[in-house]
Amino acid sequence: MTVRRVYIVAGELSGDNLGTGLMRALKARHPDVEFRGIGGPGMIGEGMESRFPLETLSVMGLVEVIKHLPELIRVRRHLRADALAWQPDIMIGIDAPDFNLGLERQLRQAGITTAHYVSPTVWAWRQGRIKGIARSVDAMLTFLPFEAAFYASHRIPVAFVGHPLADELPLTNDRAMARAALGLDSGTAVLALLPGSRANEIRFLGDTFLDAAEQLCRTRPGLQVVIPAATPKRHEELKALLAARPGSPAGHCCSKAVLGRPWWRLTPSCWYRVPRRWRQCSATAPCWWPTGWHRPPTGWPVDWSRPNGSLSPI
Repeated sequence: MTVRRVYIVAGELSGDNLGTGLMRALKARHPDVEFRGIGGPGMIGEGMESRFPLETLSVMGLVEVIKHLPELIRVRRHLRADALAWQPDIMIGIDAPDFNLGLERQLRQAGITTAHYVSPTVWAWRQGRIKGIARSVDAMLTFLPFEAAFYASHRIPVAFVGHPLADELPLTNDRAMARAALGLDSGTAVLALLPGSRANEIRFLGDTFLDAAEQLCRTRPGLQVVIPAATPKRHEELKALLAARPGSPAGHCCSKAVLGRPWWRLTPSCWYRVPRRWRQCSATAPCWWPTGWHRPPTGWPVDWSRPNGSLSPI
């Protein structure tokens, strides 16, 4: 089968990375294929005609979604009309299930073949969504083999395509080489802060991430902290966030990193002043220590007599 037109909608930077690899693979098999939809720098570089900026769909949290709901509805209506007029051979939604599955359902009802790349975690929770997925896609493309088995058990066409990072990352990692590339000491503990690629993740959670790192540095002298910057824009936002903290020279930017993305390195000595503030944290998912820790280590300043737990003023 010759594929001439592919409509792809990615919702954030991770989707752009996946879409870039997907487009390259499709072009290798179908050199004359055309692409249209929503993509970021990588997909545009591969020939995507992006109808809206990638950031249009990069919203997080209930409040942000409600705030941007009219715009999101307008964008989806525009994409539906655009795809119907362009008549692609297939429409592929990359992740962003709350946006893409609805669009896929509308296009499938209009006779366009649809696929969804990156399975929602329907196998883990809200399994009732499987009925909506069945109405939306002609095929689900999964990262993990057990996901494929799950969809097959529900009689939804599925293909296990694997995770693209498996082709980029070595099976074994040279820790010493990685630390040397990032300018980190080889024998000292390292904390990686992973705020994500969305602007609002830096805007709303950036200070919380840094507060957590500062607290850990005070309890773990010598701890080294690194922060990956997903895009040049996120890089500048992180730089501004760090520079706004009195006494912090904002570390320095390491030019080499995993997959070529820049990282910020923060030295523990640069943090000597921490704002006095209260941080409210959920007792089941504390906001400032790793997911899965239902209580902090002994000695951390948390008052569990409070209903939701809270940090003492630092």
